[in-house]
Amino acid sequence: MDIEFPYWNKVIAVPFPVNGRKLYRALCDEGICFNREMLSETEIVHLLEQYYMPKIKNAPREMANALCGWNCGKYATGKTLEFYGNDAKTLFPTLPRLNKYLCEDNVTVSDMQEYIHILNMVKNTELRLLLLVHPMAAMLSSISERAAPVINFIVEGKIRYALAYMTQVFERYKPIIHTTSQTQKEIDKILSRVRDETVVFSADFERHMSAYEQNKMERNVDEVIDVVSGMKILPAPYMRKVTAGGSIFSNYEISDKRVITEYVDDEDFEEAFMNYASWENNDIPGKVFAAFVMYVEENIQEVTKYLQATKSEEPLQIYCVVIKFLVDLFEKYDISMLKELHLENYISIVSHLNKNQENGDITETFREIMRKEIQKIMTAEKGEVTRVDQQMVYYNDEFIWIPSELLKQILKKRNLLPARKKLLTKLRERKVLVTDVGFTKKLMVANQRFETLQIKREFFTRIGEADIVELGKEYDDGF
Repeated sequence: MDIEFPYWNKVIAVPFPVNGRKLYRALCDEGICFNREMLSETEIVHLLEQYYMPKIKNAPREMANALCGWNCGKYATGKTLEFYGNDAKTLFPTLPRLNKYLCEDNVTVSDMQEYIHILNMVKNTELRLLLLVHPMAAMLSSISERAAPVINFIVEGKIRYALAYMTQVFERYKPIIHTTSQTQKEIDKILSRVRDETVVFSADFERHMSAYEQNKMERNVDEVIDVVSGMKILPAPYMRKVTAGGSIFSNYEISDKRVITEYVDDEDFEEAFMNYASWENNDIPGKVFAAFVMYVEENIQEVTKYLQATKSEEPLQIYCVVIKFLVDLFEKYDISMLKELHLENYISIVSHLNKNQENGDITETFREIMRKEIQKIMTAEKGEVTRVDQQMVYYNDEFIWIPSELLKQILKKRNLLPARKKLLTKLRERKVLVTDVGFTKKLMVANQRFETLQIKREFFTRIGEADIVELGKEYDDGF
């Protein structure tokens, strides 16, 4: 018995592997009506399977990749699906790459210069480098055969949207920031849909959160890090490794050696940055991402060979490799990228990131926090103060003294107060912290005695950095 649809010419989508039951449901979904008075549903299913399955088995097949990313030297996006015309959404209604496109505008020298201009509004050199290389490293994940580093941006408010604007590869008309308050099953589903791109989650401790909610969030953060860092494959039904670049926006530090921690606030940017890094503006980062993909496609053999030759135990070596490719790309537009971005010392920056990632060094985190926070605090030479009517940091040639209460305020603001004992213990072990009993040192200033943390001044300043005292507000006795 033949089955024919003489007046119907349409492509239908049937979940794989195909059988008679799935064919029947797909046809019904498309509005096909069967005469149930002549045949039962079971008989219809049997006939469909008997008639179509041999034809399907012998028909030519074309594989359509479910995910974006590299395949046979080309970077697959939703554009490839345009071959199927208007039937694409019917054929592949849940295909992860269906709505993922790269910018198709011609990239000009002016666009590349504008990208440099936006990045140069990031005053924090380390952050500038991360925003430059993170999305590119993510896009190379599958051909580099190494996980792009996970970055924990400790940042709040509208800056999160600006960071997403600078790093999000697809759907560049809105920020996509997933929450870790979902179930682990939902987290895994999100991760199952990404490949050779960036994915962002938020994780924030709130005062009203119950212990259960906190534990759930922490478990989900661990899941994201485990999967994106390549330490774990996705569970059933996916059962595969994820190759992507992950970011976690949080209001606390995630203590994990596989994570780069970067504290970010308004003072890391020039005032105009938020206007440029806006989702309502011309999509400059999107154009550069597309130019980078085109560069890799045109040089796929050389890029792949170099990636394989430069595999290293250092997890952040991929950043140096990405910078090499970007230098080549920008040279095609007659732009000296490293010089224009003031990143000639990028190797030492990456080395510093590597060291911090390996050590999980809370003292380095504290050093960076104090260099930022002291810009809002008055500093005074210890012997010059005649009255104490506000919180300030004191110093001489060898030490700085931070009042204990002031330190608690700073650590609380940065959600590090629970780690205070761990921090001070490590500072004392390194003989950076000078103490009387416990962690503190009594200080007498203007006939007032109070507890302080006495820390070696040299600890806060590295070669090439301004002395920490110079960053503070200068003491004025008449203030």
